[in-house]
Amino acid sequence: MKMRIMITSIYIMTNAYAYQQELDKALCCATHMSAVDRVEQLLAEGANPDADSMTLEALPKGMRPLHVAVSNANIPLVNKLIDYGVDPFRRDVSYCSALELAQKKLYEFKDACSCGKSIDRKSKAHCKEIVRLLNCVAKAAPYNLN
Repeated sequence: MKMRIMITSIYIMTNAYAYQQELDKALCCATHMSAVDRVEQLLAEGANPDADSMTLEALPKGMRPLHVAVSNANIPLVNKLIDYGVDPFRRDVSYCSALELAQKKLYEFKDACSCGKSIDRKSKAHCKEIVRLLNCVAKAAPYNLN
């Protein structure tokens, strides 16, 4: 009887792990497609807001949902991930936090302006807002484990 219970427990744990992996993959894809409603649904179902895309061929390797949202300057998506407790200090495979990525993008906008290149002012404003949001989250965080 104990052996049967143990096998059943292992089967349930394996299925739970596989289900979590599928949720996390779907979250990475939905984030990449900027599908805010789908992202919220997946997070409500238990997807990990800090999941990475290492197993997905279609997405940049090691990009986390917050990094993707920052790269796309998607304020609603950044807000949604923050609401679900995303770790703003989590680094991607290039050891860059989402805040550092946002600051880098903002610097690129400023650099393009100083060189006389035309820029998308709406994207620059979104990037500026994301830097502000992530700075607020970083200040409110109880610890920073960079």
